Amino acid sequence: MNPILPTPPTPAPEFQPRLLLVDDEPRLLSSLYELLRVQDHYQLVTATNGAEALAHLSRQHFDLLLLDLRLPDMSGHEIMDFVNAREIDCDVIVMSGEAGIEAAIGALKRGAYDYLRKPYNPPELLKTVENALQKRRLAVENTRIAQRLENSEKMYRYLVDSSPDIIYTLNHEGCFTFVNDRAYQLLGYAREELIGRHYSVLVHDEDQERARYVFNERRVDERASRNVELRLKCNNSAAGDRTFNNTLMTISLNAIGMHVPGEEVAKHEFFGTYGVARDITDRKRAEEMISYQAYHDILTDLPNRILFKDRLGLAVIQAKRKLAELAVMFIDLDRFKLVNDTLGHVKGDELLQQAARRLKDCLRKGDTLARHSGDEFTIVLPELRDRADAKAIADIAMYQVKAQGKNGHSFYHASMQDMSHQKIALEQSLRKALENNELEMYYQPQVDMASGRIIGAEGLMRWNHPTRGLLSAGEFLPFAEENGLMLPISDWMIGALCRDLLLWNAAGADNIRLSLNLSPQYLDRGDFFEKMRNALARYQISPAQIEVEITENICIRNPQYAIEQLNKLCQLGVSVAIDDFGTGYSSLSYLHRFPIHTIKIDQSFVKEIHDEHGHYPVILAIISIARGLGLHLVAEGVETEVQARYLAANGCATMQGYLYYRPIALTTFMEVLAAQQQADLPAVPLAQRLAIQA
Repeated sequence: MNPILPTPPTPAPEFQPRLLLVDDEPRLLSSLYELLRVQDHYQLVTATNGAEALAHLSRQHFDLLLLDLRLPDMSGHEIMDFVNAREIDCDVIVMSGEAGIEAAIGALKRGAYDYLRKPYNPPELLKTVENALQKRRLAVENTRIAQRLENSEKMYRYLVDSSPDIIYTLNHEGCFTFVNDRAYQLLGYAREELIGRHYSVLVHDEDQERARYVFNERRVDERASRNVELRLKCNNSAAGDRTFNNTLMTISLNAIGMHVPGEEVAKHEFFGTYGVARDITDRKRAEEMISYQAYHDILTDLPNRILFKDRLGLAVIQAKRKLAELAVMFIDLDRFKLVNDTLGHVKGDELLQQAARRLKDCLRKGDTLARHSGDEFTIVLPELRDRADAKAIADIAMYQVKAQGKNGHSFYHASMQDMSHQKIALEQSLRKALENNELEMYYQPQVDMASGRIIGAEGLMRWNHPTRGLLSAGEFLPFAEENGLMLPISDWMIGALCRDLLLWNAAGADNIRLSLNLSPQYLDRGDFFEKMRNALARYQISPAQIEVEITENICIRNPQYAIEQLNKLCQLGVSVAIDDFGTGYSSLSYLHRFPIHTIKIDQSFVKEIHDEHGHYPVILAIISIARGLGLHLVAEGVETEVQARYLAANGCATMQGYLYYRPIALTTFMEVLAAQQQADLPAVPLAQRLAIQA
């Protein structure tokens, strides 16, 4: 609803007085009319009797009534009584030929402006009329000025009370003499509660000293106006304290002209203070929030890296000053990416918040916990007695823990720095390994339990390091994944496998399937399928002889894209196997969506088999899934006869593991294949074939 503002006064038109002339003698009435007519600004109306005069007075407004007391139908006193009874705003000049004083007294008692005896002196009459009208003009002007002042006061009151700021005045003792309605809206104090009370009742205790100098300001020049921030108390405790920007101006008697008549003011006498207080609470809160967010992590409400660095610097300075020691901790959440990828980022955020709360509960009051980045947290532990020099190297210890299998902790020591340098050197030399032809493919045979013959092999990469010797894939492929080397290494692997397959086929082993591990990075590259197809065509390799092994993680990194790529391989004739089944995201839906031909039972499940008559439900469930979906099944990591017999008894026909063969070089693998073809002998346990694999 729009507020109704006070209506400003409309300017009055130019004053044109209207006069009513009443006399029963036509000659005298005409003479009076002619005398006044020459005054061209008068509006003249005549009446010859009382009834006619009353009729005019009832219908029109007159400024002046020139009245004869003796009329044929009533006296002039009766007409004046009519004017007074009706509260008609009209001045009266009485003209009468009566010599008695009673008539004059009666007229004056009834409020007549003047009393003239007939015959009147024309100049005297004109002067009397002009004086009466001048008095009336002054009265009208005074009324108009009074109305303007009243409207101005209403407007001022409205503007002051509608102001978004608190407007107030204080006397020389600091007590409120005026305060607008905004004080109640913002602070909860009614005007009556504050008038006469000292300003200190509103000021926050911690700001009293500053307020004392502000509210006692006595300067009168332009320096007396200033902006000062103060916190004012609210009457409602639930509202809390609010911050105000106070603009103050000193008022002096000389400045506002409030001198006492007849007395001289020899100097500027302090009278009081006029103030405007603007509520800046929301602005201060916004500024504090912006400042807070600049140095804190929004998700966990912990200090961010900038604030952590600042506090760490202070802690180091204090440690040096006090000859004390401090520690820096790096904390990383293992497999946090798994939570984001499976449950979504909302759940991941909730996990980070919960981790932050739990870590905070474990710390002392003076310790600083910060979110470094992602799922990494850092902690400063000041005033310790040992484990110094942790400032620049705690993250190395963290990665050492992750390399040892996660879910642990470690203190930094110098050997970790050496290991870090070794990793850097390893990465550099890995880049040269392709150029120097230091990579080599090894093969671990897969044995059919029914015939005892080798029906396939998994290709495993090895690095013939010039100084460290033969390195397994687990010792260098993680570095290749992290540093973008998996793409050129995978390109090399496809070419190497195809060249080795040519030798297999030439030796008559073209019925043996080759399994190769496919990196997620390599699958994500758009030209992977074309590279595979071109390599098979170039080396004249049948696609049916190739099986690509993928992990469960690939299936949900980019499911639709993975399905498209794998479908292309299947159309080409390449089969697909799920490696390490049951250890990844454990989602069975992809077994229907993805073109999968083989499931490989992970060695972690096989290792649990210690009794061939025991019950191992996970193994049985995987075998049942493969049988139900019509998929080929391979058990990895078979190392004992007990494991082999249990798996065979429950329906797993293909084995891969140390019980039969370790990963072997191509030349040794070819010798094994040749011996199998010549003697047509089944595979035997490892202990009986050490000479072959030497």
